[in-house]
Amino acid sequence: MYGVKELMNKNVVFVEVSTTLGEILKIFDKYKFHTLPVVEEGKLVGIIEWEDIFQIFKPHPKHIEEFLSRLTSVPKEFREVYTLDLTLEISPEILVLCIAADLMKTNVVVAYEDETISVAYEKMTRNNLKRLPVVDRENNLVGIITLLDIVFGILKKKGIF
Repeated sequence: MYGVKELMNKNVVFVEVSTTLGEILKIFDKYKFHTLPVVEEGKLVGIIEWEDIFQIFKPHPKHIEEFLSRLTSVPKEFREVYTLDLTLEISPEILVLCIAADLMKTNVVVAYEDETISVAYEKMTRNNLKRLPVVDRENNLVGIITLLDIVFGILKKKGIF
């Protein structure tokens, strides 16, 4: 069976912990990825997924807005903070002040480059993931492996693809 190192993509797009939200959004838009590894001095320290970005712009549930609108003791300005008017522009400051370190998840499931594909696949299955950053034993980011990489590897080994 193949090892992770044989099937992983070595050309990984990643961001540094200090990368701004504006730069992160541009990378997501340019490459159409769903996940970006976050590194510091070459070492994997976190991961940012599209869903993490959505949380910044997600409006509060309607029932909270309705509840706040009924509170007469709370100033109107405070109540309006909890609603999101999509006709307004996003403040340019947030695109510069919010950085990868503010957004990333630090409990990252990884594949090691010297593991077998079956171990990586089991990690994906157990954690309901479609991709894993690949690191060496010193936690240096060396690649990324996706479920599609594994499927193609199996098909190639069987001579189907």
